Amino acid sequence: MGTWLYLLTFSDTDTFPTLFLLTYQLQCHKRILDLEVLRNGIVEMSAVLGPILQSSWQTTASVSALAGVLSHHTVFRRYEIDGNAWDLVFAYIGLFIALCIGYVQIAGLGLFASLCRLSSTDFDPFPALSWRSSRASTYYGRWPRPTEAAKISRGYIRNMAPLFELVRKATPAMATHSIRALAKRLIPATGPRELSINLPPAIPLIYGWSDKITKSPWYGQVSNDITEISLNSTRDPKAHKERKFPCSHWQSFYHLAKNPDCYQALQDAMWQHFPNGGSEWTYEKVRAVPYLDWVINESLRLRPPVPGGLTRVTPPEGLWVDDVFIPGDTVISVPTYTMQRDENYWSDALSFKPERWKGLSTKNTPYIPFTRGQGYCPGEPLAMMEMRMVVGLIALRYNISFPEGVDAKAVELPFEDYFTQKPGPLHLVFTPASR
Repeated sequence: MGTWLYLLTFSDTDTFPTLFLLTYQLQCHKRILDLEVLRNGIVEMSAVLGPILQSSWQTTASVSALAGVLSHHTVFRRYEIDGNAWDLVFAYIGLFIALCIGYVQIAGLGLFASLCRLSSTDFDPFPALSWRSSRASTYYGRWPRPTEAAKISRGYIRNMAPLFELVRKATPAMATHSIRALAKRLIPATGPRELSINLPPAIPLIYGWSDKITKSPWYGQVSNDITEISLNSTRDPKAHKERKFPCSHWQSFYHLAKNPDCYQALQDAMWQHFPNGGSEWTYEKVRAVPYLDWVINESLRLRPPVPGGLTRVTPPEGLWVDDVFIPGDTVISVPTYTMQRDENYWSDALSFKPERWKGLSTKNTPYIPFTRGQGYCPGEPLAMMEMRMVVGLIALRYNISFPEGVDAKAVELPFEDYFTQKPGPLHLVFTPASR
C-alpha cells in the first residue's frame, strides 16, 4: 500500500490533488473494513442471541419473573434509586426498542409477533409485585394506614388530594383534626416506606447526634449537588456541618392578642425589670425575664415553623423506639405540630399557657421547633435574641388587640404547609402603653 501511494504521487504532476484522492480512497476502504468488522460482530451476536430470542414465551416469562424478583432484593432494596427515575425510564425505553429490533432482525418475527413476545419479557411487574407484597405482608404491613392502598403505594395521596383540599377550604378545623387524628395512631404509615412516629423517645433517636440516621431522599428532589441546593437540603452530614449559618425568626403576637391576660402578665414582667421603660434597655436585662421566654416557647410549641417534622432514613440494621422495632431503610419523622399539641404529653395541650414552662426544660420535653442533634438549627440563639428584643420592646411600648368588632376568641390564624408554615394575614391594632 505504501509503495503504491509513493509511485502514484510522484508520477503525477499535480501532487496534492492526487494525495487528496488517495487519502479519500483509503478512508473509504477503512470504513468498509470497519463495517465488515461490525457486520461480523452482528453475525456472531445473532448466533448467540438467536436461540435466546426464539425461546418459548413461557421460558421468557419465567426468566423475566425471576429477574424481577432478584432485582428487587439485590438492587432496589439495597440502593437508593429515588433520584434516578429518569435514568430508569430512558434505560427501560432503550431496552424496549433494542428487544423489539432483536425480535424482528434476529429472531425473524413480525412486528405484531415481536410486540406480543415483548409482553412476556416485560419484567417490571415482577419487582413491583415482589416489593408491594413484601410491604403489605411483612413488618411494613402492620402499621395503620389512612387506607389499605397506602400499604403498597403513595398513589392514594395523589387521588385523595383534591378531596382533602376541598375539605380544607370548606372546614379548616376538620382538615386539621383529620391530620392530628391520623398522627395520634402513634406510628401511622404515610406511604409504603414512610412512618410517622408520634412517640417522645423517638425524638433523640431520629433527631439526635447519630451519624447512622440520615436525611431522607425528599431533601434531594431538586439535586444532591451541594453547590446547587440550600443548607436545609444538604444530605451529607459533613457538608451540612460546614455550611451552617444562622437564620430564624418567629413572633408571638397572635397568641398574645387572643390571650390578653397573658399579654398583661408579660407587660407586668417587663415593667418590673424596666421601670423606666425602654430607656434602660439592655439585652442582658431582657434575658433575665423568664416570662418572656415562656411566651416565646409556648408560641413555638403551638406554632412550630416546620409543622410536619423532618424526615430521616433509619440505618440498615433498623431502629428500636422503646419496644417498637422500625425496619432499616425506612423513611421516618416525628410530627412536630401533632407532638407538641398531644394531650398525652401536654396538659390542656391546645391552650396558650406560658406559665406551663415554669420548671420545664425544652430539652426534656417533646418540644422540637429547632429540631435536635446534628441537624439542630444553629440560628436558635440569634432567633431567641431577635424574639426577646422585638416582643419585649413592643410589650413595653404598646398594647395590642384585634380590630374593633372582631371576637378575639373566634379568630383563627390558618396556615399552609410548604415545609415551613405560611400563615395567613394577621390584623392587629397597636396603641401606646402606659402603666
